[in-house]
Amino acid sequence: MENKQNNNLSRSELITDFVKSNHNYYIEQFQKIGSKPTFSFSFNLYAAIFGPIWFGMRNIWNWALTFLIIETFAVVQIIRGLFGNITAEAIQKIEQVKSTISFRNQQLESAIINNPDKVDVYKRNIKSLEDAMQGYINEVDRIESSAIWISIFGIVLLISIKIVQGVLANSKLEKRYSDWLSDKTI
Repeated sequence: MENKQNNNLSRSELITDFVKSNHNYYIEQFQKIGSKPTFSFSFNLYAAIFGPIWFGMRNIWNWALTFLIIETFAVVQIIRGLFGNITAEAIQKIEQVKSTISFRNQQLESAIINNPDKVDVYKRNIKSLEDAMQGYINEVDRIESSAIWISIFGIVLLISIKIVQGVLANSKLEKRYSDWLSDKTI
């Protein structure tokens, strides 16, 4: 009996039953999408803003999870670039080299007094350590200058994925609606 009732419902009533909220918008969008055999541009602002939440609420889980992973990666890049201590490892190496240089300087002072034959060895060793430390300092500068680019990459990725979500949302929901027409348990 219920199946017979569903057959008598108009397309608008079926869409209203399917989407539950903002049905006038979706009736218009589904009409626009369904009227062309090719891709029809449609942009859903709420899907763009809420992304994975919107897709999840509409039971489009494969897209919700995909967008959640991509958005999470983008946000991590933004935070990493703006607030992350991405130079910590290089700074730690610099501190270790400074400590070693200090120790070698003490050995050099002792060698000057007690063992003049080893003075050149200690001087070369200290010079080598100072060169290595300068390399680490240059690495810190390079990494710090790349931090802004890491953040910019994250921001561009996040904006791009939001646009993709907004563009894909209505067509994916309309496909879900078509599947629902065949199987109302979806």
